[in-house]
Amino acid sequence: RTAAFEAVYLGPNPSPAAKMKTVKDIPFREVLEHFDAVHPVREEGNFATNGWARGLLLSTNELCQGVWRLVELSPDEVLEICLPHHRGEKSAGGTTVLLEGDGATAGDAVTRLQSLADYSTTNEVCWGKIQYWAGRDAEPIILSTTAPKHMQDVVADAKFFHIDGLHRILAWGLGGATLPVQAFLAGR
Repeated sequence: RTAAFEAVYLGPNPSPAAKMKTVKDIPFREVLEHFDAVHPVREEGNFATNGWARGLLLSTNELCQGVWRLVELSPDEVLEICLPHHRGEKSAGGTTVLLEGDGATAGDAVTRLQSLADYSTTNEVCWGKIQYWAGRDAEPIILSTTAPKHMQDVVADAKFFHIDGLHRILAWGLGGATLPVQAFLAGR
């Protein structure tokens, strides 16, 4: 098949290296409403970190002076998102460290996860969240163009810093990492 054939009969197939597209500017109120709708804040089990994540979202809004937009990232851009450390859910018996220290990329995290044959049994809650998102629409993830306060010491040449959606990003990466991903992006 030629590229012309594929464009006409199969539709556009963006390059994995295509650049971010801005879908629209969005007020923070809509980002927060979306977060609240899909992230119940309770202090037990799988929801124990949602209160912390909501606080991070509020501080990111202040840090980025309320500038938000909905964007679409190419697969290559998603794999370059700078992530925070992730030790699994200790309160639920998670024992394996997935990301030691801040600053690993999403691509690094997916590679590490693929190398941990026992992760599903040593971090059942984290693995359950990843499996929950496998094959599902990942919803918009939440990112910032500025390192959040808890990652200010990271020396990373990153365009995007993770705020929310780590398990969705990992599920997407384990699923082949071929489709663009939408994100709420704070900052210019």
